[in-house]
Amino acid sequence: MNFKDFLKPTIWKIILMIIFFAPIHLLQLAIGFQVTSVGFPYRFYHSLSTATFTYDFNLIFLIIDIIFWYLISCLIISLIKKRT
Repeated sequence: MNFKDFLKPTIWKIILMIIFFAPIHLLQLAIGFQVTSVGFPYRFYHSLSTATFTYDFNLIFLIIDIIFWYLISCLIISLIKKRT
């Protein structure tokens, strides 16, 4: 498998990326009484104050976060294909 095939989007890679990306952020929302930050490995949303509705959103960190989980899913699919 070459690098182009490794990164080529497939339905399984996208589904796996969503499975990894969404639950982590939903879990972060569910834990605790107030969400102060969302994102793994980069925090792309951060609540600055609970009294006033101010927040900090970083689009670059969100994009990096999505790319990170897509690369992890590409790696897992690649390993599965090698075993079969």
